[in-house]
Amino acid sequence: MVLTNITNNQQFIFDYENVFSFAIFENNNQYNVIILSENKLGQVVTYYSNYITEDNISNDNQFVDNFKNSFKQLMLPPVIKYIGYYQIPSNTYKYPLFISSVNDRYILYPDGTIHILKNDLKFK
Repeated sequence: MVLTNITNNQQFIFDYENVFSFAIFENNNQYNVIILSENKLGQVVTYYSNYITEDNISNDNQFVDNFKNSFKQLMLPPVIKYIGYYQIPSNTYKYPLFISSVNDRYILYPDGTIHILKNDLKFK
């Protein structure tokens, strides 16, 4: 995965191979970035960062280095196929959502814990 600075065309290479899904969404002045990649064994590996904020975003190399180093691998089943977010109607927070190949749904809470959504919930 390559990030290119459109101001000076400088490229930054991320160490993730076989990236097949990538999502960015705003969440209370902070940006959640999710990467799904496939390892050499064919398993899906999920990475997550919430480093980018409206106050710290920058074109400099230090920002990009900090952004690259901010990703954490999430301990999810290796069958995650889709990413997005889940929002509770009475709350503005967008919980990162992960859907597996068998339609199991997982959400990431702000404290870093992962919760399974019950199958009886309705999605729009």
